[in-house]
Parts: sequence; C-alpha cells; structure tokens
Amino acid sequence: MATELHDLSIAELSSLIAARKLSPLELVEALIRRVEQYDRQTHAFITRTFDLARQQAKQAEAEISAGRYRGALHGIPFALKDIYDTKGILTSGHSRVFLDRIPKDDAMTTTRLYDAGAVLLGKLATHEMAHAGPSFDLPWPPARNPWNLAHFTGGSSSGSGAAVASGMVPLALGSDTGGSIRGPASLCGVVGLMPTFGLVSRAGVITNSYTFDHCGPLARTVEDCALTLQALAGYDPKDAGSVRRAIPSYREALGQDLRGLKIGVLRHHWEKDIPASDDVKKAMDAALDVLRRLGAQLTDCHVRPLASYFDVKIIIAESEIFSVHQKNLIARPKDFGADFRSRVLPSVLFTANDYVQATREHRRMMVEMEPLYEKFDAFVTAGMGEAPRLTDYRSVSFWQKPSLLTAWNVTSQPVLQLPNGFGGNGLPLGMQIVGRPFGEATILRIGHAYERATDWHARRPPLVRGAAAPDVVPPPLLSGTGVHVDTETRDLCVKSAKRARLQLDDLMLAQLLEGAPYAWGLTWPVNKQLLQSLSPLWMVALRAAIATVALFVIAIARRRLVLPTRADVPVVLSITLLHMVGFVVLANVGLELVSTGRTVVLAYTTPLWVAPAARIFLHERLTPRRVIGVLIGVTGLVVLFNPLAFDWGDSRAVLGNLAILAAAALWAANIVHLRGHDWQATPFELLPWEMLLATLILVPLAFASGHVPAVPWDARLVALMLYSAAVGAGLAYWALAVAGRDLPAITTSLGLLATPVVTIAIATLWLGEAVTISLVVAVLLVLGGIALGATGAATARSADQRRHGLIHHQQVRETT
Repeated sequence: MATELHDLSIAELSSLIAARKLSPLELVEALIRRVEQYDRQTHAFITRTFDLARQQAKQAEAEISAGRYRGALHGIPFALKDIYDTKGILTSGHSRVFLDRIPKDDAMTTTRLYDAGAVLLGKLATHEMAHAGPSFDLPWPPARNPWNLAHFTGGSSSGSGAAVASGMVPLALGSDTGGSIRGPASLCGVVGLMPTFGLVSRAGVITNSYTFDHCGPLARTVEDCALTLQALAGYDPKDAGSVRRAIPSYREALGQDLRGLKIGVLRHHWEKDIPASDDVKKAMDAALDVLRRLGAQLTDCHVRPLASYFDVKIIIAESEIFSVHQKNLIARPKDFGADFRSRVLPSVLFTANDYVQATREHRRMMVEMEPLYEKFDAFVTAGMGEAPRLTDYRSVSFWQKPSLLTAWNVTSQPVLQLPNGFGGNGLPLGMQIVGRPFGEATILRIGHAYERATDWHARRPPLVRGAAAPDVVPPPLLSGTGVHVDTETRDLCVKSAKRARLQLDDLMLAQLLEGAPYAWGLTWPVNKQLLQSLSPLWMVALRAAIATVALFVIAIARRRLVLPTRADVPVVLSITLLHMVGFVVLANVGLELVSTGRTVVLAYTTPLWVAPAARIFLHERLTPRRVIGVLIGVTGLVVLFNPLAFDWGDSRAVLGNLAILAAAALWAANIVHLRGHDWQATPFELLPWEMLLATLILVPLAFASGHVPAVPWDARLVALMLYSAAVGAGLAYWALAVAGRDLPAITTSLGLLATPVVTIAIATLWLGEAVTISLVVAVLLVLGGIALGATGAATARSADQRRHGLIHHQQVRETT
C-alpha cells in the first residue's frame, strides 16, 4: 500500500477492513513486524500475545466475510497497560510482586473490546502498579519516549503512550489517577481521553485509588478516541463507582463547528500556578487563536490554585494505594521498586483525620465547579510541556510540586489531551480540553475541530529500524534532603511505620524521611487555605493586625475611641498577654504537634483552673451543683480526649499537650481577672488598644520565627482572613470580655465547654463526621455539666454580684 499501515488511524483502518480492502490478519502481521523492529528501543511491551492476535484476527476476518461486521473496532489491534486483567495472560503491574499473577477473568474493559471485535497484540509497560515513576530496578526496563529515547514518556501509562506514538498499535488503553493517560499522551504527541469518573468500568483493573482511578484510551486521533469510548462506556455493577446513564453517539458530535460554544481559558494554570516555558506559552496562544477562528467564544476564568487540588488528591490517593498494597509491603517490601516505595511509604504519616478532611475538601471542590458549568461548555488549559530527560527524574519530586493534570481527577471531569505543537528541543507539546461531567461529546467535538485545522497529530517520531535504546544512567534513589533530620522527626516516622506494621531497612527509612516533610505539609485539616501559606504564628499576627485596623475604624466611626485609664491598664495587659498572645501562641504551637480534635478539647479545660482560682481569689461560692457541673463537664472532655488511645511515648505529642494545657491555664487566669477587675471603660472601648498591643508583640515574634511567607493572596484567602480577623478575633474577644465581666468566672468557664461540642456537632451534621457512642456520651456529659453548673450558679449569683460590685452604668453604656 502507498501509505504504511502503521501510520493509519483506527477510522481509516476500519474503513478499509469494512470494505474488505484490508484483512485483519494482514494488519496484525504488519504490526507484529513493527513491534519486532522497534520495541528494542521503546521498551513499550511487557508481554506479546502474537499467537492470540493471529487467532482473533482470523476469527474477525471470517465474521466480516460472513457479513457479521461488529463495527469500527472489528479487526483493529490494540494493547493494554499491564494493569488490565486478561484471562490466562500475565497481568503484572510491571512489578516483581505480581510476576506470577495470572487472572482467571478478563477486566470488563478487556471484555468490551473483545466484544467489539478488537484484537489483543500484547500488554504494555507501566510505572509500577500504575503509580511510581520510571524505574530501573524492576523486571522490565522503563518505556522510552519515541521522540527522543533518552527522555521521559510520562506516566504511568508509559508503554501505552510509547506504543501508539511509535506506530506499534493504533490503540492502547491506559489509566488516569493523576494524569496517567494525559501525561504520556502529552509527552509522546498522541491523543488521550480521560472519561468522566464512572463512565468506563474499572472492574478487573489493578487499583491505584478507589476515588480517582479512570480508564480510557490513547490513540492517534480524536476520532479514534471517540470510536473507542463508544465501545467502552456503560454501566457495570461490578464497579462501585460506575454510573448508569444513556450513552450518546460520540462519533455524531464530530464534524460540527464550534460556533456558539463558550470555552473558559484557565490561563492562570500555565502562567501563574506552574509557570510554563516560552514554547508552551506560544503553543497555547496559537491554539487559542485556532479555536477563536473556528467560532468558539473564549473567556479567561479561574478555579482554585493547582496546589489545592494536588494536596487533596495526594492525601486521599496515597492513603488508598497504601491500603491496596499494605499486605505485600509488610510481607515483601523489597520486591517493590525503590521509586514506588518513595511515593507510598510517606503515606503512613497521614491520619484518618487527614483522610476524612481531604475527602470533605474533595466534595467542596466538586461543588465549586457547578457555577462554572453554567457559564462554560468546556475549558482549556496546558498539557505537561516538554518531556524531561530520564536522568533528571527524582523520586522526591513527586511530593514537591503540583501537576497541571491532577485537578480534573479531583473534580471527576472528562479531559481530552491532544498535541498542539513542538518545543525547541523537538519534543511534543500538548493541551487539555476539559468538559462538564459526562460532556465527552462536547470536548471530542472541540478537539476534532482543532485537529482538522492543524497537523500536529500527523507528525511521526524519527525511529531507526532495529536500533536499541541508548544506555541511561539510573538516577539516584535519594536526593539527600531527608538524610539530616532531627531525632524527633525520625522517631515519629519510625513509630508511624511500626503502627502500619512495616519493617524498614536503612534505605526504606531514608525514603520515608525524604518524603515526610512534604507529606506533613499537605495535612493541615483546619483553616487549610490559610495554613498552607502561613505558619500559625504568622496567621495570628496578621489576623491581629487586620482586627486592630477594623476595631479602630469602628470605634472612631461610633465615637467610642477613648484612652484606657490607669485603673484599666491591668485588664488590658491581662487580656493581651494572657489570652491574645499567650493562649493563642501556645495553642497554635500545640496545633502543630497534636491533632485538631485533641487541641480543641484540651484548650477548653479552663474550668479545672478557674474553679479553684475563683474560690480563692474571688470568693465565689462552690455550691454542690457548681462542683458537680465542673466534674461532669470535665469528664465529658476526658471521654473526648481518650487518654488510653494517646501515645505517651511520643515526645512531640507530649510537648504539644503540655503547650495546650498551659494555654488553657493562661486563659483561666484571664477569666478570673476579668471577673475581679473594677471596670472603668467598657470591654469594647478597651478592645482596640488590647488588639494593637497584641499586634505589636505578635508581628515581631512572627518575623523572629525566621520565615517570612510569600502569601498567594486571592479572593478566597482574603475573605477567609477578613472573617477570621473580624469575627474570629474582634467579635469573639469582645463577647468573652463582656461575659467575663458580667458572669461569675466559674459560669463563664463552664459555658466555654460548649465550644468543642459545637465544633464536633458542626463536623457531624454539616461535614459528615461519623457519630460514635463515645462521642454522644461525651457531648451529653459536657452539656449536662454546663446546665448543672449554670443553674447551680443562679442561687449564688446575687451574693457573688454584690460581693463583686458590678457597676450598673457600664452595663447601660455597653448595651448602648
């Protein structure tokens, strides 16, 4: 034939087969020769199923001759990433752990391709378990990029990208958990489609992440991906994530123009979040111009920074893949490649709380996209850029920076990756077209129109027949960043590994230590949008500064700005030093070392300190009801605290607990002082000066911490900080001062016990936190203690108030 068979698309090949101008067996033999001639340099195949392919091709030819043509994939050769189960054929995950794994059944995707008449040519290389990077310590070498054999294919569907780009198969299946279809498609210059989560079954596919795994095709053209999706899409009861819905004709969407389509351009992805090279920027600008000429309406739009999606994805996905392989990681850890371990081992540092909080954030991220679906039919962003050299790869890089690809796994949207140019080094560039959920027809329509207006998809890599892959010096296993760590960090990592029942040698421990700082950096469950950019000390310093400005503005506007009298200076110092500075700094130090729930509980143990202090210094009556109320309330906190589950050998955790208890004691001292002070001005009139003094102390302390943050201010972060300053600081401190002045100290401290209860109630009712028996008992005890102590205070209140000498005109002024 004038045109080589390996250069033709599925659509072109199927037309020839349907017209009886091309025999499926002839096509299979041509591609077998192609594999034998070029796979020594690409290392795309792990298992070759040539005999099976010949058998299936003969069957396809007989059916077509008999008039039983099944459709566009009938007689078309394909290959599978080696995580798709194939009955009686090795499915290894490219891992020594699964060298003897011979499935008894086919994956659902394998079955559907067989049912469409497709012909299996073999199983393809992948990064280990569809997760690690290019590894040189596995039974098979890593796949090479056909455009430059010393460069990275992208992953983890590495063999799929290499096999399609080199013309060894017109179709390959990959999987995508954080970009594993789109990365190889981008770096190898082919088309990849990640369908909407739930559209294509994952049953019979080795699991990477239950939450984020997608299955989809890599092919030469957009039309080829549409034809393949038609065969793959559909409900499967064996996949818990599968969705039951009508499947449209994806091919019918092709050929339509783009007039009237509204496309959101996520320019901040490649210009701000992960600044791209000049070649990528020029390619994206040119691609956007093509889409405009084709009639699409393009408007810049914004979503969250890519780092936010990356954090959520990593916490969830790494926790899940560890659970998938934990049994083998315990029994035979050295059978896994070093790169796989570098990614998976730090996940032992994630807690159940981290996983739950990330899952909640995942849901919020999905909901946040819904208003954009009403404004836009699709979105456009950049692909990965130029492929790096294999020798430049480092395992720890997985933890260090976000990806241009990950966001859409988190939002479960479909994405079409297609080539849009070449870099100065001759390697392919690509772009992503992102759709609404189940909007595959629209993104295929856009991609097909772009593809017909350009010729990037027609370029072919410069392979040399019979050549072998050049030698590559494997990159070092460690970058050296995790070797010199403090003893406490090392001890915590060792304890976390032991809790997961892992036995680590020196190398494995070093891999865990190298990833530990990055893993911990992802796990702030409270005020995540603030704390991912600000340390706790900087957060409270900035919050105090903003609150100071707001309070002075309000006081001036209300003509209530007065200088504190000498008599009020002690209470100003007490509120500032004991509560605004002492309590807040110690509590936030504890927050860095202790889980959020434990911090909240310990920080509100003030009644333990207030009750005896109020009796000694204020002569408040300790009625039986008050005593019993304090004891019952604190018992509730003990149930929440659960000291039996605490690791008392963890020095960091013990230090954190001591810091929080010290914070609670300082707050208790402040509550007692508030009640005992003879107020001259109102709490509101003193508050601006207290906040100003706190700012003058906290800001220098923040600078002295040695880390001045570069904060990526955006609308969300500004709104969160303003709320935290105005409501979380200004209003809260005023309310606490009023309560401390007007109520007995014991009553005030008992009332504050409601704070952790309210926090947990919100988490349960709003965020879906599990309700346990201990939680219910603890909440009832705390509320019962508050009720009993408060009612007990009623009989003593009049005597306490007479003894304390409250000033009536101040209450009137405060009310005004």
